[in-house]
Amino acid sequence: MKRSEITKMIREEIKSIKEADVTLPAEVKRFMGKFVAALKSSSLNRKRQLAVLGGVIDSMNIDPSRLLQIVKKIKRGMNVDEGRYPLSMVTEAVLMTEVADHSLTKIAVKLGSGDKNEEWDAAVELTGGSVRPTSLKRNQIYMMRERSTAGHFNYSMDRFPVIFLGGGREKWDKLLKKKKYDWFGAEKNKKIKDMEYGDYYYFKGVSVKRGQGKVDRVYMFGAYEWNGSLAIGSGASGVSMYKIDKAAAKKWDVD
Repeated sequence: MKRSEITKMIREEIKSIKEADVTLPAEVKRFMGKFVAALKSSSLNRKRQLAVLGGVIDSMNIDPSRLLQIVKKIKRGMNVDEGRYPLSMVTEAVLMTEVADHSLTKIAVKLGSGDKNEEWDAAVELTGGSVRPTSLKRNQIYMMRERSTAGHFNYSMDRFPVIFLGGGREKWDKLLKKKKYDWFGAEKNKKIKDMEYGDYYYFKGVSVKRGQGKVDRVYMFGAYEWNGSLAIGSGASGVSMYKIDKAAAKKWDVD
């Protein structure tokens, strides 16, 4: 497909989204509020809540491929509480909780390799409050900080953004001749003290070319239990987890 054709498709899609802005009927808005409130106050676990939302989306024939597009639009300033958008768009927006709040690659590029003062300024400001490993949410982005001062995986920088993928165990599939993962299905993450040999907390990370400010690759890695805490690498480098500061994320334009 030619670049001009892609550009045309994007413009048409943006136009269709803008034209979709309408005022919700008061009755629909009222029942929508009750539905969301009932769902949040229910004793349903996360998996069952998503099953309910999935049923709603499926019944409305919403294209799942538009979810990320809707999320990006909402994050640019759309307010779903004002009732100015179609019910289908609001329903899709609820699934934002399953998409990382900030850009993994943008943060990684901002932090670079810690060779510049600006990179450290961004790193310090983007690092929010600490998070216990058992409180990590799947598909959400965090800052992972190495506690060792001897050396770091990312050259001079002691922290880097990661997306938590979940807990599990890696195994080799002899038939398919590739790695497979048995993911732990529990709603809460396994406690560090309860992790066995071969158990991992899996994360998605980004490698940035030093001094170039360009993404080299996106990769998956595992953190394991070592002396009662999470550790990474063959040298068992202890790590701590932190939230991404929302105000700093806006300041550094990494949404």
